[in-house]
Amino acid sequence: MLDDAMPQHITTNPVAALKKRVQKAAKRRARDATVEPWTYLEPDEQHRIRTSDAIPEADRLSILFALLTGLRQGEQFSLELADLRLAADAPHVVVRFGSKNQPPKNGKIRRVYLSADAVDICRRWLALLPTYAPHNPEALIFPGARGGRVSKGKTPLIRSEMVTLPTGTGRRKQKKLDLFDRHLAAAGVTRPVRWHDLRHSCTSSLVAG
Repeated sequence: MLDDAMPQHITTNPVAALKKRVQKAAKRRARDATVEPWTYLEPDEQHRIRTSDAIPEADRLSILFALLTGLRQGEQFSLELADLRLAADAPHVVVRFGSKNQPPKNGKIRRVYLSADAVDICRRWLALLPTYAPHNPEALIFPGARGGRVSKGKTPLIRSEMVTLPTGTGRRKQKKLDLFDRHLAAAGVTRPVRWHDLRHSCTSSLVAG
C-alpha cells in the first residue's frame, strides 16, 4: 500500500529495510524459543571436535582453547602474547581484558592455569600463528586472519564469503557466515551449541573430573 502511495521520484520503500529487520528478529525469537538457554558438549562430542580433520586446524585450535580454559569469548580474543606464560612453573594465561581496553566482567585480573592438553594446544597455535596472521600489530594471541582485533561479541570464525543469490541470475554477493555451526556439524554435532557453551562445557568437564 505504501509502495502505491510513494511519489514517483522515490524509488525505494523506506519501510522495507525496517520490515526485513523486524521479520529477522521475529525468526530469531521463534528459533530461540525452541533452543535450550544454555548447554554443554558431551565428552564424546568434545572428542569428535578434537579429532575432526574436517575443521581447519586454526579454527579447531581456537575452539579447543575455549573448551579447555573456559575463558569468556571477549577474554579469549583480548589476550595478548605477553599474557601467555608457558614457561612458568605452572603454565597459565593472565586475563586482563574482557574487550579492548576494558577489564574482565568481574573487574579483576586473574590467572587461568593451563592443563597439559591446553599447553599443547597453545604451543601448536603459536607455531601456526605467523602463517595464520602474518600481520599482528597488537600482538594478540587470537587475532583475526587479517591480523586485526576481533569485534566485540564476534569470533574469528565469522567471515565473509561469496554466495550465489537464489534468483536464478547467477549473481553473487558477500555474506557474513558463522563457521562455528558449520564446523560443529562437520564433527557430527548437529544440535544448537553457542560459542559461550564452550565455557559451560569446560566447567562441566571439571566437575565431572
